[in-house]
Amino acid sequence: MSQGRGRSFGANILISFAFTGLMTGLAFGNSVIVARMVGAEGRGLYALAVAVLGIAIPLANLGLSFSSTWALGQGKSLAEVSTLNHLWNALLLLFGAGVAGAGVWWFDGLPDAEWPLVIIACALTLPASVYVENTRGVFLGLNQVVRYNFVQTSTTGVLLIANLILLRNGPKAVLLTLGIAYWLPALVMLLGHLPHALKAVWPRRAFVDENVRYGVKATGSHLIEVLLLRLDYLLVTPIVGIAAVGLFSVADQIATVLAWGGLIAGRMMLAQSASDPTGEQSRKKLGLGVRTLLLVVALGAAGIAATGWWIIPRVFGAEFGPAVPGMLIMLPAALIRGANALISSHLIGRNVIRPVLVAGAAAVVGMLIFSPVAALAFGWLGVAAVRVVVVVVQLVINVRAYNRDSGERMHWIFDRDDFNALRNWARVRWQRRVGGPPDPQ
Repeated sequence: MSQGRGRSFGANILISFAFTGLMTGLAFGNSVIVARMVGAEGRGLYALAVAVLGIAIPLANLGLSFSSTWALGQGKSLAEVSTLNHLWNALLLLFGAGVAGAGVWWFDGLPDAEWPLVIIACALTLPASVYVENTRGVFLGLNQVVRYNFVQTSTTGVLLIANLILLRNGPKAVLLTLGIAYWLPALVMLLGHLPHALKAVWPRRAFVDENVRYGVKATGSHLIEVLLLRLDYLLVTPIVGIAAVGLFSVADQIATVLAWGGLIAGRMMLAQSASDPTGEQSRKKLGLGVRTLLLVVALGAAGIAATGWWIIPRVFGAEFGPAVPGMLIMLPAALIRGANALISSHLIGRNVIRPVLVAGAAAVVGMLIFSPVAALAFGWLGVAAVRVVVVVVQLVINVRAYNRDSGERMHWIFDRDDFNALRNWARVRWQRRVGGPPDPQ
């Protein structure tokens, strides 16, 4: 793999948005398959497993996904980055097998209870999921954005196919298909890496220390984002029940799909900011990206709000009709999360990490305190409202940190200058593609 820098930030965003559209379709189809084949109970069990695995990944990977992108953006050795990732994954494989084996031994076979079964399944899936995520970090650091996005899209595609084949065996099969969705792409990427194994270089101690320190700090931000997506599932499942969690997960997925563009653009911003010594160019692209994102997501949210009441019960099934009010409550969070992802990734790329962690920690503490209270008082709809409030708090703190770091204030409304900037960028890209000189105007 070569350490290229061929594509611009804008081109990477467009490529990522194209993949996001494909992945959105696959994820939506997967959600419908799960809902139709195993109902609210199976959808709730799947959401619980995804929540556990989502929290476990940033805890287990030492932040090597982020540090790989950052290190390669700084011009560090690809061979050392790759070897460090593979060594850590070998340790995780032993850890995951040990936890799963201990669970099976304790219960004298696979347990019937939901929580122990979820823990065993996630322990077996964790090494593959970390390998997939860390490899994506390497691809992003190499500016191989097609590969970076293709890996995530292929994981979703494998999950959809596995669900079609195996969910007829009952709700618990969602745990098996989740494991297959990570292990199959991980094994393919591992086989693809074997020709490069002879070029492996044992990482220097100073290199390991620097990358792990950066990774642990940076993954704190990622962990916080995952907690804001998944922690309330763990907190309120005993209160509202697994079927209600299934409703909540459908409403949440629709809002999350809207935010995907911002989340993916945020990873592009991390690479852009890390390779911009002064930060001037990345600040310009950040402002344009945030304003464009808010406009596009707001239009999408308006369309979903107008049609969701009709689409959800007809697509997912009548038992998911009560998910509509929760979806409407959580739509504003889609705009806010996208802006948060871009701003926080810009700050992390500039190694301004502490305020990002403070912003996320404040949001997580708010969720930790108020989600159970809201669940007891208002059911899962109250939990949805808490989601929106805590990401607003996070955004306010992140924006203040950006203002201090940049010495300027963020402009939020998409205007004529932004339109002209996008139009000029598109014109230049088109002229380059067709081989003619750029339009002087």
